[in-house]
Parts: sequence; structure tokens; C-alpha cells
Amino acid sequence: MEANPNQQPLEIDTGIPGNHRHRSTAKDFTFLGIFLLLWVVVSICSVLWLLRISRTGRGTLTIMADGIIEEGPAYDDAKARLQSLDAAAPSKTLRDWLKDMPGIHSHLVEYSTQSLICTICLDPVFDESVVHALQCRHVFHGKCLESWFLNGHDNCPLCLLSLFSGASQEQED
Repeated sequence: MEANPNQQPLEIDTGIPGNHRHRSTAKDFTFLGIFLLLWVVVSICSVLWLLRISRTGRGTLTIMADGIIEEGPAYDDAKARLQSLDAAAPSKTLRDWLKDMPGIHSHLVEYSTQSLICTICLDPVFDESVVHALQCRHVFHGKCLESWFLNGHDNCPLCLLSLFSGASQEQED
């Protein structure tokens, strides 16, 4: 693109006494536009990066439980916590848990399992779902309760009963 010799440069009066008029050309505006575009892109990338960091910081222990990170002290701690949870509330399918529970087989159980909801993730719990059933008889998806437990909670998400209250009561007796 060639410069047109008949084209007059844009003159801007700065309004400052004694200051000569500054002649702005298309090159000046192009440079300014590129600079502003670059600034906007960097700002957007920075905000997205900060949002990503804030989201991933909360799920660190959950990621460890899924085995994504390398083995180390934190992984061993998470694995030991999950083993203690499995000892207190073994994981099994909802159907198997209902078979093992004495005294709750009735028409109410059949009705309630059709609309059973995990209160951690708010998704339905189906007969084939792997669950952890606590001593308080609250039932949660296995992965949901494991994530809850690995994030430092040692109690039922609903009634706040300790996950290990039965073990401590047996030791006291």
C-alpha cells in the first residue's frame, strides 16, 4: 500500500499554549490499536489464569485420590485416610447394602431408593451405584464421600455425626 501524496496528515491541536501542533498519521493510530489489542489479550489471559488457579486449588486432595499425581507423602496420607474410611464405612453397591441392612426391608425402602439423592452432588443414587453407607444410615456416592473426607471432613455431611463414632464407642465400652 503506497502513501498517497495528496493525503494530508491529521493535525491535532493539544490546546497547550506554546506547543506546536502534532501531526498524527495512520501509522500512529495503527501502533496505538495494536498496543491496546495486546493489552486486552494479556488482561484476559491473566484473568483466566487466576480463575484456573482458584478452581484447581480446592480439589488438590481429590485429584490425589484419583491417582493422577505421583506417589509421595501427600499421596500416602490420602491413601491411608481412604483406607480408614473404607474400614468405617465399606463401599458397596446400594443393592448390596440394602440386602445387608436388617430391619429396613419394606415398601418404604423400595419407594425411597427410586428417589434417593446423594446430598453431596445432588445426583440420583441407583441400585448399581457404589456407595458408602455411614453408621447414621445416610448414604452417599462412594466418590462423593471420599472427596468430602479427603478435604478434611471427618463427619457425616448431613447430620455431622463423626464417621468414626462407632469405633470410639466400642473402645469406651
